[in-house]
Amino acid sequence: MVLHASTIIARAPSTIVSYLNKISSKHAKDSIVFTLSANSPDLSTLVSQLTALSPSHIGCLTSPTHGDTLSCSIAAFSRNEVTSFRSTIPGRAEPQVGRWHAFREKEAKAATSMIDIEENKDGSIKWEDVWDRNVGPDVLPAELKALSPDTVTSMIYFSDLAPEGLLNSITTFSNATQVGLLASSTPFVTGRPVTLFRDNEIFSSGAVGLCSTTPHPPTVNVDFPSLLCITPPLKITRSEGNLVNTLDDANPTRLLLNAISKHGINSNNPFKEDEFYLGVVDNGQLSEVYRIMSGDPSRGTIALQSPSAPPEGSVVQVYVHLVA
Repeated sequence: MVLHASTIIARAPSTIVSYLNKISSKHAKDSIVFTLSANSPDLSTLVSQLTALSPSHIGCLTSPTHGDTLSCSIAAFSRNEVTSFRSTIPGRAEPQVGRWHAFREKEAKAATSMIDIEENKDGSIKWEDVWDRNVGPDVLPAELKALSPDTVTSMIYFSDLAPEGLLNSITTFSNATQVGLLASSTPFVTGRPVTLFRDNEIFSSGAVGLCSTTPHPPTVNVDFPSLLCITPPLKITRSEGNLVNTLDDANPTRLLLNAISKHGINSNNPFKEDEFYLGVVDNGQLSEVYRIMSGDPSRGTIALQSPSAPPEGSVVQVYVHLVA
């Protein structure tokens, strides 16, 4: 099960370091999943602290989630309920230039030992076939071959910019919930096309992942340390698409503006477009958040950065994002 999940957004690396210090002794026997924005000034120190949380970990460098701020997300899983894996299954080729072309070509050819791929007359790989053909279970990442598809309930993976081969292979686990993230391009940050981490190893291509074999639905203790609640619990009484039309049968935008005024929040804050969220409260715990993109004081609706709003009847609260 998921033992812990948190996201830290900050302006200074010291804020993230301070948070990592607080949890550093809690998860040594767990499996850790992490992402870290590649714009962090003291990148090596932060990576060292993240990988030191547990010898069992996967991670990647990503783009920042909020403009030029720093971001770091961490999740801890019970180690005896998950399996870590590494994939070198090639995906669709991208145009390459300079030394990166030679690097990717060499690594991709090494990966083809896992799958029978035809070559063109000049010896180059027919990359179109990688995605177009049906990939069988024999090309699964080595760690996943011993798992029965019926026992895998969820899967998390971080991939380079060509995930097609992996995606095609893990369709074997059709009953599992799958969540993937493409790592950011990092040639000018770390000297690697992408930067992936697994158990104290660093990779420049392919994918790393974690799959769960627990038969029970995961229980999550989600922590949003940079969010401050500014309203009491409210019920969504009318919504449409990504719009929340009424909260407790009242005007949502007016409720938001009144909360901003009550808490003395500076309306001239340059981060104001990114700092207000609608959080879903489940059994007294914050379970998910939606960024508020805009509001209309006259009509009352607020628009969320999501294909759809939480369903009517959901209990929510409004939060302000504080960047330390």
